[in-house]
Amino acid sequence: MRISPAVFGALAVTLASSIFGTVGIAVQAAVAAGFALPLLLAMRYLATAGAVHSIALARKEHRVRRFGRPHLAAFGLGLAALGQTGCYFAAMTRIDVALVLALHFTFPGIVLIAEALHARRWPGRRQLASCALALVGVALVVLAGGTRGVDPIGLVLALGSAISY
Repeated sequence: MRISPAVFGALAVTLASSIFGTVGIAVQAAVAAGFALPLLLAMRYLATAGAVHSIALARKEHRVRRFGRPHLAAFGLGLAALGQTGCYFAAMTRIDVALVLALHFTFPGIVLIAEALHARRWPGRRQLASCALALVGVALVVLAGGTRGVDPIGLVLALGSAISY
């Protein structure tokens, strides 16, 4: 049985979205149960490194090479990803998962603004409309959640997650 690329793509996006959403709930539960956040981050990155290494071995693409610029770039991106994930998970220990996810997903607007400022190329109508629609969705989640009494550090961490993403 062959699956069309459109169906496969829709299934992949659905699976990735559900995993991304449930990770936050699992992290909140783990921290509430007494797990340390740095330990959770280390476990996540070790699992990811193991998966990438396994794929490289399976494809016979694992070779020892000289350390160079690509390795430094990958290391820098890894540090940025660690900062993003640290902010994201730390925010979940302070504020509700839905609010963290909503604030994290302001990153398309941040990217659009950064591109406009850096490249001096202003977004088109479609880009502005899709970004506005996404930000309206974020605003609805934030307003529906009632942000009274929300920890400001948690809000800063969630927005830091979006910016570093």
